[in-house]
Amino acid sequence: MTETLDPFFPPEQVTAGSRRRPFPVRGYIALGFIVFVAMVPFFIPDAEQTALTLGPPSWSHLLGTDRYGQDVLVRLLNGGQSITVMAATAGAIAVVIGTALGASAAYIGGRTDRLLMRLVDLLLATPALLVVLVMGSVLPRSAFVLTIVVGVLLMPAAARIIRAVTLPISTREFIASAEAAGATTPEILIREILPNIRARIALEWALRSSIAVLVLAALNFLGVGIAPPSADWGLSLNQGREVLSFAPWVSLTPAAAIVALVIAINVVADSVGERWL
Repeated sequence: MTETLDPFFPPEQVTAGSRRRPFPVRGYIALGFIVFVAMVPFFIPDAEQTALTLGPPSWSHLLGTDRYGQDVLVRLLNGGQSITVMAATAGAIAVVIGTALGASAAYIGGRTDRLLMRLVDLLLATPALLVVLVMGSVLPRSAFVLTIVVGVLLMPAAARIIRAVTLPISTREFIASAEAAGATTPEILIREILPNIRARIALEWALRSSIAVLVLAALNFLGVGIAPPSADWGLSLNQGREVLSFAPWVSLTPAAAIVALVIAINVVADSVGERWL
């Protein structure tokens, strides 16, 4: 039978109160903002070109227009979905692979642990941004390819963290009991270890996703991400840099949105930590 213990509290310190802390209100607010960013494009039309290019904020265009005459607010609302979904997916890829490698290395130990961790160290030593820039210039410019590449490059850090939190659990008595009962390694990893690190996995997903937002925005800004004319905050930053001196609203609004999204994801991560860790 699976025994679920918190790896960050010794057994005598795990109390009902430590397990039943409410999820912070700010976490719900931040999560609502993230969901809003991801869902709002389904309910608004795409930005249309007008004759008013680089128009300042006004009642008809609350955040002004860009150099193509498109409403900055409409483009802003449409541009958050791609980066949010791609970042969440890249974070999930990083955590799924990282959990498989880290938990397996910690539980199996020995040569398997050393081999897997040397592979992780090799990836950690690789200049990730340079690799993405090179691959972005060689591979097709698609959201699918970019998401996979970013997810794999974010995986090593997640693998290291998961290994660290799995090590103390792998020596617990209920693991020895499962081994004595004849449970296989996959069964122990899935039934015994994963339930005890699920909060850390969720936290790592949030943290890797927030990093993915910045990486994806940087790649789109540098022109090696998704191709124009997609409504993306990184692309909007790139398109507005040439007019930053006299039309700052074109660049400042997507920049502020990226910062707000990263902060929201980190607030959710902190809330997960307060609730379950």
